[in-house]
Amino acid sequence: MPKHSIRRLAAIMFTDIAGYTAMMQENETAAAALRQRHREVFQREHERCYGEILQYYGDGTLSVFKSAIEAVECAIAMQRSFLDDQALLVPLRIGIHLGDIVFTENDVYGDGVNLASRIESLGVPGSILLSDEVNYAVKSQGSIATQSVGSFEFKNIREPVEVFAVTNTGIRVPGRSELKGKLKENKKSIAVLPFVNMSTDPENEYFSDGMAEEILNALVKVEGLQVTARTSSFFFKGKNMDVREIGSQLGVAYILEGSVRKMGNRVRITAQLVSSVDGYHFFSETYDRTLEDIFAVQDEIALKITHRLREHLGEDQHGQQLVKPPTLNMAAYDTYLKGLYYFNQWAGQGMGKAIPYFEQAIEMEPDFAQPHAWLSMCHIFMAFGGHATWKEAHAKANVHLKRVAELDADSPEYYFALFVYYCFSERDWNGAIAAVKKGLERYPNHPSLHHAHASLHCIRGDHAAMIAAHKKGLQLDPLSMEMLFFMGATYLFSGDVEQATPILTKCWIWFPITGRRWKTKAG
Repeated sequence: MPKHSIRRLAAIMFTDIAGYTAMMQENETAAAALRQRHREVFQREHERCYGEILQYYGDGTLSVFKSAIEAVECAIAMQRSFLDDQALLVPLRIGIHLGDIVFTENDVYGDGVNLASRIESLGVPGSILLSDEVNYAVKSQGSIATQSVGSFEFKNIREPVEVFAVTNTGIRVPGRSELKGKLKENKKSIAVLPFVNMSTDPENEYFSDGMAEEILNALVKVEGLQVTARTSSFFFKGKNMDVREIGSQLGVAYILEGSVRKMGNRVRITAQLVSSVDGYHFFSETYDRTLEDIFAVQDEIALKITHRLREHLGEDQHGQQLVKPPTLNMAAYDTYLKGLYYFNQWAGQGMGKAIPYFEQAIEMEPDFAQPHAWLSMCHIFMAFGGHATWKEAHAKANVHLKRVAELDADSPEYYFALFVYYCFSERDWNGAIAAVKKGLERYPNHPSLHHAHASLHCIRGDHAAMIAAHKKGLQLDPLSMEMLFFMGATYLFSGDVEQATPILTKCWIWFPITGRRWKTKAG
């Protein structure tokens, strides 16, 4: 860095007039009037919003603000002013980023300047595009509305950046096809939202939740397909949100949504596959079946999704059976789903309520392996919460895990249950490590196993490996408060407050970081 330079954090605004060079060639007088109009409005609104104009260059500008909110408010005011004068409409593109800027005697530069310029170049006349940092700073403002337009790769910028468009009245929101950058999007990604219970009996909600979860578990088996974990996808249960916004929050290209109506032995399942980019419906199917056909329906939906996605990507179809009936006893399966429903509630008496249903399912069908794996975890977690003795929990969990092994029922839940048993009950770190490694080899897309892997690294004191494992888990479960918290805490206790702060902020957990000195390894 030059000797006489100053670095500071600022909201950086880039603007330019689209098509200005062509205008100059066609009509210099009209183009000059357009530029004059642009500068009048630009200077007026910057003065009102306390912006600092650094450079005019041809048809473009570079300016900075001390506040991201003031920068966005300035941009909105400018675009609305240009819109009001249709006789002299200025086709302006605006990009804003919050980052470092370096001032020298003769120049202004820095990564923040480069990124603001790249974001502006994506846009269309009348639009305002923001980096994710700016969006985070303004999203609590009721007067500013935004929506994600995707993550983009920019030249000389290491990681993809999620870009947001301002959607206030009068501001143009570009469509995906209009954006000029290289979109970084995982097209092999999907989230299964909780199915809506359409039954007359609200207590049948366990069944609709179970159908969505079973389809999700089936899709996890598809190699190369990223499937959002239950924790994150079920976060949107009961929330009336646009699938495009859900897709943006989860970082997926496709959403499966549906409903279930259960009456006696009959069930109607409706499933829709939707693009989270533009809301396009790839298919909508309705299945009227008996409970005995439920596994065939789950498999049919999972395979249909896989085939549609692979057709869209120009790949071969997936032919294997994704859903294999875990039991032929439908009464036992229905009871098992009730236990799973309460297990997933965790809080309050959820775990205690789950145990009798899992036990009943086993009484109905002794060779039904899945309830055994869940029961093992229930007993350990009950002891962990002080609701049972460790001696009792250890004995019961051991019985159920041995039974799963006897049944040769391989599943991600079994490996996670082994991890819980070895880690918390046996204190057998080698056994826990072996269980997690084998589970990840068999089920690399299971987020709980990545969380378990990270926990083992934490026990061994390997913070770097723990963060790497949590990053993999968060790709599959981006809204997991548990994983976010532990990753943020790891950064914090490693002395990296800068990395820890935004992560812990996402968890809505307050830590007394400001004004406190944290001792790092360097002292």
